[in-house]
Amino acid sequence: MKRLLAASLVLLWAALWAADESTIAGRWNIHSSIMGNESDQECTFVVKGDALTGTCSAPQGSADVAGKVRGNSVSWQRKTQYDGQDLTIVYTGKIDSGGKLTGSIEVQPFGVEGEFTAARVK
Repeated sequence: MKRLLAASLVLLWAALWAADESTIAGRWNIHSSIMGNESDQECTFVVKGDALTGTCSAPQGSADVAGKVRGNSVSWQRKTQYDGQDLTIVYTGKIDSGGKLTGSIEVQPFGVEGEFTAARVK
């Protein structure tokens, strides 16, 4: 009986985990606002287990991203440069029951913060 219960829990966990992957994986239009500066980009996310990879493209160019998915929470980061300074942009968000992704942005090493909203590309 204990083995059956354990096997059932493992299968349930795997099913829930797969649902998380399909929820985040795919193409997203992301709108960001950092200190009053608005920008848009399109990101394509691939999820395997709890690892998120992909690419985000904006008018300034494209960048690889890497992050994590845990339940309805997601985080990723990308490297960029501004005026010759290396920056890391960190996104942390949650996907709601309606499929909208929202969250915060931090620009490292400056500690500047902002927010983002994202909708799946149809």
